[in-house]
Amino acid sequence: MFESSDAAWFFEQIQKEPRFAHHKTCECFDNHVFRFRHYVVCLGCSSLAIGVVVAVVGIVLCCQQKWLIGLLSSLTWTLLVGLCLYIPTLIQPFFQVKVYKVVSRMCLGSAIVFLWYGAIWLLSFTLSGLILRIVFLLIFIGVYFATMKYRSRFTPDPSASCERGCYPFCEGNRYKLNRILSQLKERTDPDDSLVEFAEKLINSGDGQFEMPVSP
Repeated sequence: MFESSDAAWFFEQIQKEPRFAHHKTCECFDNHVFRFRHYVVCLGCSSLAIGVVVAVVGIVLCCQQKWLIGLLSSLTWTLLVGLCLYIPTLIQPFFQVKVYKVVSRMCLGSAIVFLWYGAIWLLSFTLSGLILRIVFLLIFIGVYFATMKYRSRFTPDPSASCERGCYPFCEGNRYKLNRILSQLKERTDPDDSLVEFAEKLINSGDGQFEMPVSP
């Protein structure tokens, strides 16, 4: 039963996480993902990407307006905008509201664009400018790792307080489990013992159950 291609497919699907989600698929992580039926994508990465696009488009459009060219040519103003847009990221671990998370990640994406635009484009193309670009790059990398460490320390784990079973067989993951079970039934004979095993495993809540022993 467990050596068949259908069994291999079933176990792979049970453990498999969506490529673009970066999080578990159970409902505990609803604040961390966007759901489109059975498609799940990471809220943070998606919002950051949107923020990058918005900032790039905004800068391009602003460069076409003469009264904004002065602001976009100011290194101080550009870096200040980038730093201000970065601040919501530091608040996010303590304010786990989905709408705020979307906004803060969009701000982070825009912050990256403004900081790189200022440091890479607006600095003079001289030896001193080159040195300052290297300094900026080193600071940027250091802030990135410090921010990741900060977030991992203070961002609460949604599954730590969950009492709905053991992932991936928990109640919060029921939609995915039922979809996999339906697909398995389409792949195999309804009387296949693998289907019975899969049903019991999915309904166990924690992956533990007893299969009847054949006489």
